Amino acid sequence: MSEMGIARYIYLGCATYEFFIKLYYIFYKLNKFKLNTLITYVCTFIINLQLKQDKIMGELNTKSQKIIFIIQCSVKSDANEFRKWANDRAAKYVFDFKEVKTISYEWYLSDDNKEATLVESFIDSDGAMQRLNNHMSSPIAEEVLQHVDIKKWLVYGNSKQDLIDTLTPFGASFNRHHCGFNHSSE
Repeated sequence: MSEMGIARYIYLGCATYEFFIKLYYIFYKLNKFKLNTLITYVCTFIINLQLKQDKIMGELNTKSQKIIFIIQCSVKSDANEFRKWANDRAAKYVFDFKEVKTISYEWYLSDDNKEATLVESFIDSDGAMQRLNNHMSSPIAEEVLQHVDIKKWLVYGNSKQDLIDTLTPFGASFNRHHCGFNHSSE
């Protein structure tokens, strides 16, 4: 077990005080490292973990620039055909674009496979516009309408005017970000 592995084990509460003393005694006798070295590793690990936790937790009521699309659809193709298309064609096609401002692209299905919801999220309004521009110039744009009818398009976040102008003809409704927090999964 490495020194950092031991520090991690101690910090995570897996080790009791008695374990720590026994471990120190063993490593001290083996002249592996000194107590201050172990303490330094434990403290460094705790600080780094806290910094990462602060990044993950975010802050309350910061002004988010994230944009979220929720596109509710009725499935008009065969359920198995739709699932195969969404998984093997649409999701893969969007994934392969490697759009740096696209956070997620996820399809959800009702239990009876008659309703589908596409949820997309983006770092900001420009990222959403990039996704739309790429979509409109791709073969997926025509294919999607063979598989679903779009019933409702909800846009959450502080959309720039170009995004509003692009989606308004599709009947999208817009909601500005007001407050809250986001626990990142990083």
